Amino acid sequence: MLLRRANGSLIGQFKLLGEMKSIQVMFFVLFVAQFSVMSVQPVLPLYIRELADKSTQLVGILGTLSGICFAVTGLADLIFSPFLGKRSDRIGYKRVLSISLLGAALCYVPQALAPNIWVFILGRFGLGIFVGGVLPTANALVGRFTPREQRGRMYGFTSSSTFLGSFAGPLVGVRCLPLLASVRCCWP
Repeated sequence: MLLRRANGSLIGQFKLLGEMKSIQVMFFVLFVAQFSVMSVQPVLPLYIRELADKSTQLVGILGTLSGICFAVTGLADLIFSPFLGKRSDRIGYKRVLSISLLGAALCYVPQALAPNIWVFILGRFGLGIFVGGVLPTANALVGRFTPREQRGRMYGFTSSSTFLGSFAGPLVGVRCLPLLASVRCCWP
């Protein structure tokens, strides 16, 4: 019955999505995970400049350092996603997802309080490890929650949710820049 109603139109597909509460939660998780990783993108070069200001050798390579700080998250994700995927098959998707979400949230603390560029890079690497558990595990849960004949459609929606996070993250990050600058200036 759900499949028949969803086949007709895009509106029907969104109605189907509205009826699947567990899938909506996974869409939110995917959106927030990507949003949080990408929201720092426009702020990153300015923050790196502030961290590198103490070292005259690093000031000349700020662009490279910004690229490294952003890329190290993807590198950690690439390295640890297979391990966390295998672990989720063994101990459960929900458990790995919960641990990964908590770990990713905690990895923002060393980034925010980093006394130097190297601590910040380490925090970004840690974030990548845990995001490597969030994205594939959330998608695996979508597969489990979705009837086989609707999986392609639902994976299309999850992909859209992830890319919406990639789109909205930098937009919101750049709008929050004045607020973040004032908070960082007040922090010892």
